[in-house]
Amino acid sequence: MTGWTADRIPDQHGRVAVVSGANSGLGLVTATELARRGARVVLAVRNTAAGEEAARRMGGDVEVRELDLASLASVRAFATKLAADHPVIDLLVNNAGLVLLGPRRTSADGFELHFGTNLLGHFALTGLLLGSLSAAPAARVVSLSSITHKNAHLDFDDLMSERDYDAARAYGRSKLAATVFGMELDRRLRGVGSSVASVLAHPGLTRTNLTPRAWEHRGRVGRMIARGGLLVTQPVEQGALPQLRAATDPEVRGGQFFGPGSFFETRGPVVEARLNRDATDPEIARRLWETAERLTGVSGGAGGWGLVAQFPAPLQGAAARAPRGGAADGHSPAPLQSAATRAPCGGAAGGHSSGPLQGVAARASCGGAADGHSPGPLRSQGAPQVFQGRGELRDQPRRGRTRQRTEPTEREPGVQGRSPRAPVGRRMRSSRTAATAHRPTGTVRRAHRTVHRIRADRCLLNYPPRPYRS
Repeated sequence: MTGWTADRIPDQHGRVAVVSGANSGLGLVTATELARRGARVVLAVRNTAAGEEAARRMGGDVEVRELDLASLASVRAFATKLAADHPVIDLLVNNAGLVLLGPRRTSADGFELHFGTNLLGHFALTGLLLGSLSAAPAARVVSLSSITHKNAHLDFDDLMSERDYDAARAYGRSKLAATVFGMELDRRLRGVGSSVASVLAHPGLTRTNLTPRAWEHRGRVGRMIARGGLLVTQPVEQGALPQLRAATDPEVRGGQFFGPGSFFETRGPVVEARLNRDATDPEIARRLWETAERLTGVSGGAGGWGLVAQFPAPLQGAAARAPRGGAADGHSPAPLQSAATRAPCGGAAGGHSSGPLQGVAARASCGGAADGHSPGPLRSQGAPQVFQGRGELRDQPRRGRTRQRTEPTEREPGVQGRSPRAPVGRRMRSSRTAATAHRPTGTVRRAHRTVHRIRADRCLLNYPPRPYRS
């Protein structure tokens, strides 16, 4: 199998790495590879006896410390002692995770167990260790996502899954929240010019001890399901490669997301993976960050997020995903409104101006051309505009998906257009004119017709529909 492998991990001597959940599975492989290449590795584990056994097997410069991510008191105690002993930390791998498919359970602080462990515990841990991470010249925070985050959505009215609990949905929601946290952390770190990079990874379908534990509540049937699930998973050594690359590859930039590249990202060589759309939504990120601060008590001030917590409102679109150091053109982009509050055709949902758009939005926003000029007046809410001849617009009352004939224009006598809302199979008579020389062809023409049909009640493009010949 080609691609990035553990052999490409550079020398790690002189670096301090903290790996949560490092006594088994992905965390054990990650810690072992880091220790093998000279890093001083802190195994942050809930079961210290299992951690000591893992440390003896892997060898190297390793220490074991107790950490229970389901308890904020344990997180604070761990972070306080670790920061005192290691004022400089080069790498934090938020690897530990929990998946239980039985009835709803809660953490020591009363949070739903998946959400409390997979998000809130790591959120608090990262915030409390941010000072030690910032002291390193090029520190990294690696957050472990899951392939299940792609189909999940965050319900801010029920983040703790108190209504209609479903364990699989709760797990996917917690992993989406962890992914949103990793992306938002990178944006905030870049915003304050921090040298710390936040990177994400997911292991696809990997053979770890989480699968048997997830089904243990089903007894014998659960054990059979777990054994069957192991047949379709990849080895743990392969599954750990995405987070090892995120943690050690010198060419990695903040905000990148790695995962397997084959069979719907379930297995295979390490590539850049695709994110759930919600994971890059700035409004969702803001709300989740504020909620996590309130629930954990880790916010600005000493021993918390400091200046990162007060970073301004999120950016939108490509500006929010630009490489570390700013936008693609090197300038600081103006804040744009979130997708959740965006109103069609240039207006904000509240009736206020949303400010200038950038990128693709500026090239074709509600009839606007790329040079910033408008091809015609914008329609009113209740009167969709209809093409008349070559690009001329007029207001028409809503009449459903019916054909609407227009009169020839002075610019092109005899040419009749058709309504963007007209059915595909309906044609209008027109004489062959010079306008046919300007019409698009092939796939572009079909795409234009589709856009005109579907978006007639929203935005009109700057190109007229194709005149048909009789």
